[in-house]
Amino acid sequence: MNNYADHPTGWIKPQRSLTLQELQVLIAEKKAELKALEQQAEALMDDAKLEACVKIRNIMRAHELSEDDLVSFLPSPKRRGKAPQISKGDRHHGGSAKGF
Repeated sequence: MNNYADHPTGWIKPQRSLTLQELQVLIAEKKAELKALEQQAEALMDDAKLEACVKIRNIMRAHELSEDDLVSFLPSPKRRGKAPQISKGDRHHGGSAKGF
């Protein structure tokens, strides 16, 4: 049924607004908290990465695989670089071999 114990009853004292200086102090505190939490998160991610690397190395040892064995399964990289240059004869014909 209805439980009114969680809801305050009666008069509620109004809260005053924070001053600019109080807000600046509060922001500085929150920034420090955020920085500490970000450092903790980074440490956790580093630990997880290290743990993953250890697991990978253990699997590689168990199956007697080397890094070269794993690299052989990767697709060859696509060719990158400058675009091929168009010869002078192709420039007069719009660059098409069929003359379209």
